[in-house]
Parts: sequence; structure tokens; C-alpha cells
Amino acid sequence: MKNVNQKVKAIFITLMLCVFTQMSNAQTNVYVDIAATGSNNGTSWINAFTDLNTAIANANAGVGAYNIYVAQGTYAATSATLIGNPLPTSAPASSHYNFCIKREGIKLYGGYATGGTSRNVKTNSTTLNAFGNYHAVVIAGVNSASDSVVIDGVRITGGSNTTSLGSQNAVMNGVTIFAANGAGVNVSNSNAPILFRS
Repeated sequence: MKNVNQKVKAIFITLMLCVFTQMSNAQTNVYVDIAATGSNNGTSWINAFTDLNTAIANANAGVGAYNIYVAQGTYAATSATLIGNPLPTSAPASSHYNFCIKREGIKLYGGYATGGTSRNVKTNSTTLNAFGNYHAVVIAGVNSASDSVVIDGVRITGGSNTTSLGSQNAVMNGVTIFAANGAGVNVSNSNAPILFRS
């Protein structure tokens, strides 16, 4: 009887390890196309999100690998929900709008044609534009040796910085983002492997 119980226990542990491995290896694919006209839920190119902010917010809230495929076009960060709190009072909240990546495993790939028919980063320009705000992309508080952050095939433009911002710094993902540091991209307090590739 004792041997039977030990075998059942071993089988149970093996099954649980298999389930855990499958969960940890799970990945989500999401599609973004500013010209899409479908259901706007990110599940396919037809139903792609038209707003990259939404895709990144979902990725930040998700688990496991999160691949975001982005069609050509110019995308602007327009959502204060990505900023965090508290917001600085000495500058407009919109000056801190950006695409903020808050965890490992998020991989963003640009350069797809409208509708996702093909990928060519040279002809299908995908631009993340800060439009004069401090940063277009912020990667904050991402600490993991098990997975990385990838930003591949996008053009980052429009960021700015200054040396006299002081109290206009913001807090994102529990990390102080100094507005005077970086311009197009600000990487703060993040030890995970980060790959930028064009």
C-alpha cells in the first residue's frame, strides 16, 4: 500500500510539473494595425488593436511571453494609464505619455504591412513617436534573468529631455523616471536583457 501511495504521489508531482512548465512556456500573440477595421481586440490582423497603448497595457498585465506584432504607421502614446502615480504637478500629465514596458517577456515587432500580409522593416515603417514629450519608450523596473524585452523593427522618434526639469520627474512601475535622462528611450532600474533591433 505504501508503494502504491508513493507511486501515486510521484505521478501527481510529475503531472503538476508538466502543467507548470506549459503555463510558464505559454505565449500570447497580439496584433496592432492602426488601419484595422475589425473587432479591435488584437486577436488577429483583421481584428487588430488600432491603439498600441492598449496592446502594451494588456501585455504589462499578462504573464508569460507576449508577442506584439505591429503594422506600419505612426503610433503615439496617448494614455495616462501607462504612466503610474504620482504624476508631477509642475508639468502637464501628457508630457509623460509614453509606451511603458513594466515586465519581462514582452516582445514588440514592427515592420508589417497593413493587414499583416508581409514583413519588411524598410518599406513598412513602424514609428513610435513621442511628439515632443519626454520619452517615447520607457522600460522601468524589469528585473529577470529568465526572459528578455525585445523591440524589433520600429523607429523611435520625437522624444526630448532637458537638464532643468527637477520636480517634473514621474514614477512608473515603482521607479523614478528622471525626465532629463534619455529622450526617445529611457531604461531605468531594469536588469533583464533588453534587445533593440532595427
